[in-house]
Amino acid sequence: MSWWRSLKAKRRINSLVTFWYHSGYAPRNLAAGVRVPNLIIDRSELVIGALAREKLLHPGWVQTVAPVSTSDLLRVHSARYLDRSARPEVLGRIFGLPPGEVEVDELLTAQRLAVSGTVAAAESVIGGNVKIGFNLGGGFHHAHPDLGSGFCVYNDVAVAIAKLRAEGVLGKAAIVDLDFHQGDGNVVTFAQDEEILTFSVHGSTWTHVEAKGDVGVWLPSGTEDELYLAALKRNLLPALTTHRPDLVFYVAGNDVLEGDTLGDFKLTLQGVLDRDRYVAETVLGLGIPLVITMGGGYSPAAWRCTANFARWILCDAHRAHVDRPPNLRAHFNRVFEELDPTELQRSDEDFSFTEEDFLGAVGPKRPRRLVLDYYSLQGLEFALERYGILDAIRRKGFQDVNVEGDASDPARQLLRIRASKGRAFSVVLVELVACRRWIEAPSTFSESGHVEVLGCEWLLLQNPTETFTLDRPKLPGQDHPGLGLAKEFSELLLRICARLNLEGVLNRPAHFHTAAFTSEGFHFVDPKAEGRLHALRRVLHGCALADASTLIEEGRVQLADNTPITWESLDHVRPASARLQKWFLSDEYSRQAAAETKSLFDKGIAVR
Repeated sequence: MSWWRSLKAKRRINSLVTFWYHSGYAPRNLAAGVRVPNLIIDRSELVIGALAREKLLHPGWVQTVAPVSTSDLLRVHSARYLDRSARPEVLGRIFGLPPGEVEVDELLTAQRLAVSGTVAAAESVIGGNVKIGFNLGGGFHHAHPDLGSGFCVYNDVAVAIAKLRAEGVLGKAAIVDLDFHQGDGNVVTFAQDEEILTFSVHGSTWTHVEAKGDVGVWLPSGTEDELYLAALKRNLLPALTTHRPDLVFYVAGNDVLEGDTLGDFKLTLQGVLDRDRYVAETVLGLGIPLVITMGGGYSPAAWRCTANFARWILCDAHRAHVDRPPNLRAHFNRVFEELDPTELQRSDEDFSFTEEDFLGAVGPKRPRRLVLDYYSLQGLEFALERYGILDAIRRKGFQDVNVEGDASDPARQLLRIRASKGRAFSVVLVELVACRRWIEAPSTFSESGHVEVLGCEWLLLQNPTETFTLDRPKLPGQDHPGLGLAKEFSELLLRICARLNLEGVLNRPAHFHTAAFTSEGFHFVDPKAEGRLHALRRVLHGCALADASTLIEEGRVQLADNTPITWESLDHVRPASARLQKWFLSDEYSRQAAAETKSLFDKGIAVR
């Protein structure tokens, strides 16, 4: 019924809801400079992209804006503050940046654009064009008339209210602020204004100013869906029916989601959607137009809350989409079946891997080289996009994602992915060196002495923009923390095997932790090596992976006669063919592996 949902969404655009956005909402330098883990600058773009892929929202249906005028900002903020806010040291304090890293024009333009989006959304709904104006930005609720903080320079909701009042089209208004952090800027700005209700459910109090129209509900750390929704339902409707506003602004902050860097509530994606639905249904049920702004959100899944809310508005989707496909393997299988092989080999006319191809006029033209004799570079990039890997990289705050390849050496086929964060230089996130390789078949393979596999000579998945922590310590051989996409690349390599009729993915893990981490689906071709891995895992059970690997590297895992167990880089395969899978599941393989494990324990293997 996806066609019906798409049709319903199309009918609701510009009749029920209008979306507002500008690409300038996302100041790129923030991602590299701000000391906030999981800060995803382009949340709005991720929302639009997700809804576009579902054919619910065409980017052309989203309204754009120009920066709000200075005269409109002056309706709320003083001229002195506007001058002061253009100083690098002031913006540095607001955004948590060293003054030398502040891009003044970029930051102020981003804020002025987002303010304009809220103003435009408010004008649209108060004029009766639509019932919901959805600004995919804004919610700058920490900005006071003469002070900015918490990533907020200008108060977009206050500016919108001031402009509508000046135009004589707004009487009473309500601000429903459900960000984790109290909207102190709104409370202070309207402290003496009985016409403005500031309603908030929050876990972090930013001001103790007592406003005439303020209803604030504080909830404790660890608040989950049930407690949160009960508090909201107990307080919101009475506040709105008592105040009777002509317009409601909703700051739909997503830092209430579990795992947020700057919030400690534990709401689920479904809980946040239920919250958003309740607010919208309550406000619209009272016949009041609604303006929605994004507010905060500092977890990798925060943008999905906004996407879920927009999806519900567009097509009544009551169930929240999860952060990752519920079955990664099923997702990869589906995409594999959908991919057209011609797309994987197509190449732009002006692209070539080697210099010789550019000089074809001076000699015989060489055939175009393909990675693994199958993929064009454009085809690889297309596959990475379809499988969702490049999108997963973007969700980690990276932009300008670039896929590189080199097929000139048959023994070293190269795939590399670079990207940048903020103003930082492009960094290498992924580097894969692979080739087609023949390995000796198990003795039970009577029909052939060798099997052809995808030899993964080198696979680097790293995030140079992050640092090691106590939770993610440095492992032997690491220069940077991992990228967090190991499972996705494991599935990708299996699909390459299926495409090329190869029997498995081969690696030779250089360290214990590499084999232990990738052990799901992988087996050593030699069952004795598999038995040694099992013995090591049992001996090192309870040790952190980094500590376990270090103990082996230092020779502290020994037999009773003090002989150290050294790590050997041997053939380690994830089977893609039925016959290879059958070998690893056979009684003979299990018997030999178990015998080696028993032998090591008989010899007294232990940490010494």
